[in-house]
Amino acid sequence: MKTIKKTHSGIFRDGGAGSSAKRRYRDRRKKLMQKENSLMVITGVPYGPGGKTVWAYAYSPTYQEPAMMYLTGVNQNNVIFFGP
Repeated sequence: MKTIKKTHSGIFRDGGAGSSAKRRYRDRRKKLMQKENSLMVITGVPYGPGGKTVWAYAYSPTYQEPAMMYLTGVNQNNVIFFGP
């Protein structure tokens, strides 16, 4: 089976906060830092759905930027990751 690498963001869900979550997210960040070998700042979304335009609120339990979710598992607004 041929694997195709996606070059765009999309909704990402994995095992969540299971017993291996801490190690899994740490390993992902470590791999990225080794590859880039430079200071990086990754930001999540500044506010959730309807946070800026309350009149247009649409309930959505997942609203984090996919790269932030992949690297940290954090699904909150106003999150910033500094590495290394």
